[in-house]
Amino acid sequence: MDSLKEMAPNQNSLYSNFLAIAQEYASGLLSQCMVIDEKNPEKKIMNRIFLSSLIGNARVLEDFLDDHGAKQNRNWFYFRELVAAARGFAQTGYLIVFIKKRYPPDSLELKDFKRFFQKLTEVQKFHIKTIRFIFGKILVRANKLGIKLPEHPFRTDVDDNDFENTKLPVNMGRVIYGDEEKDIAKICSLYQNLAENFDPVACYTDYRDHKYSNEIVPEVINEECIRKFELEMHNLESVYDTYINYKSSEDKDARLAHLRNYISIPLHLLEIARAWSHFYERHPKIHREIHKEIKPACILDFILDWALYYCRKFVAYGKNLAEELLHDYTSKGSVELGIPKNLGFHLRPATLVSKIVNHYGSEVHMIVGEDKFDASSILNITWAGGKIARDNIEKVTFVGDKRALKDLEILASVNYGEDTMGKDIPLPKELSYLR
Repeated sequence: MDSLKEMAPNQNSLYSNFLAIAQEYASGLLSQCMVIDEKNPEKKIMNRIFLSSLIGNARVLEDFLDDHGAKQNRNWFYFRELVAAARGFAQTGYLIVFIKKRYPPDSLELKDFKRFFQKLTEVQKFHIKTIRFIFGKILVRANKLGIKLPEHPFRTDVDDNDFENTKLPVNMGRVIYGDEEKDIAKICSLYQNLAENFDPVACYTDYRDHKYSNEIVPEVINEECIRKFELEMHNLESVYDTYINYKSSEDKDARLAHLRNYISIPLHLLEIARAWSHFYERHPKIHREIHKEIKPACILDFILDWALYYCRKFVAYGKNLAEELLHDYTSKGSVELGIPKNLGFHLRPATLVSKIVNHYGSEVHMIVGEDKFDASSILNITWAGGKIARDNIEKVTFVGDKRALKDLEILASVNYGEDTMGKDIPLPKELSYLR
C-alpha cells in the first residue's frame, strides 16, 4: 500500500503501526469524551480547566491526522472533522465561560445588557448539548476505526469554580509611564476609527427566525470579514495594555477600565462569531447532523442575533465613551495657516482637512473672521471657502486638538496636496494615512 487512503483496518502492518500511534494521540481527547457517561456532565464540561485541556487535546490529534493525510482518506476524514469541531466548540465555549466570569451582569457599565446575559445562558446550554453530541459521535467513530478507549475518563473532580472566591491581594504599585494623556487620546482615536468602519459586520436588527439569515452568512458576513475586525480589535487591546493598563491613570479615572471592557468583550464576541462562521462554512456535514438532534438552536441565530448584534452595541457604547475621554484628555491649541493658493478650499483640500480631523476623532474648528466652521465636515469647509473667496482672506485659524493641528500644518506646507493648477502632488510620509 502506498498511501493511507488505500488502507483499511487490520489490512497490513503499516496500518497497524499507524493505528497504534493514533491511539496514543487520541487518548487525551477520548478520555474527555468519556465524561458524557458520568453523572451531571454539564458542570464538568463548561469550565475552563476542562475546555482548555479539550482545546489542547483536540489540536494535537487534529494536527497528527492532518500530518498523516486524514483529510484525503475516506475512512478517517469524518473522524478528523469531528475532532476539528470539538476543538472549535471548546474554544468558543471557553470564551463564553470567560465572559460570564470576567464580566458579571451587575457591573455598573453593563447594566443595560440584561438580554445579552440572558442570551449568554442560552448559548452556554447550546454548547453543552453540542459538545456532548460531538463527543458521542467521536466515541462511535473511534470504535469503528479500531481505536480503543482509555482505561479512565478525564479527571473532573476539580474545576476553576472551586477557586472563584480566592484572590491574591492587590499590592502592586501603579506606575507612571510616558505621556499618559497623549496615550489615552491615541487609544480613543483608534477606537473611534475602528467604530466608524465597523458596519461590514454590524447587525442592527434582530435576526431571530429571519428567513434571509442563511443568505447573510456567508454571503455578506463571513469568517474573512469578521477576522479583519477581530485583528483590529485585538491590536487595540494590545495598544491599551501597553500604554494604559496598570498605569496610574486607571486609578484616577474609572472610565478607562470601562473602555477596556468595551474593547475586550467585542473582541471575544468577534472571536466567537468567527469560529462559528468557520464551522458553518467549512463543516456543513457536522452542522447539519447537529441540527437534526439539537433544535431549535441555530448557529446562524447566535452569530447574528447575539455575537455580532451585541458586539455592535458594545462598540457603540465604547465609541461614546471614547469621544467623552478624548474631549477630556486632548490638548487644545491654535494655529494660523494660509489658504490653498489660487483655488482656495475647494473639494480636494477640504476633503484632506476633514480626513485629518476625523482621523483623530476630536474637535477642530476653522475660524474665518468672526465665523466658526466645523473642520471635520467637508461641507462646512467648502462653505468657509466661499466666505474666504468673497472677503479675499489669506489666512485662517484652526483651533482644537494639537495632534490634528500639527498635521494640518504639514498639509498646509505642501499647499494642501496640490499645485497652483489644482493637480495632486505627493503628500509627506507623516500624512500617509490620508492615502
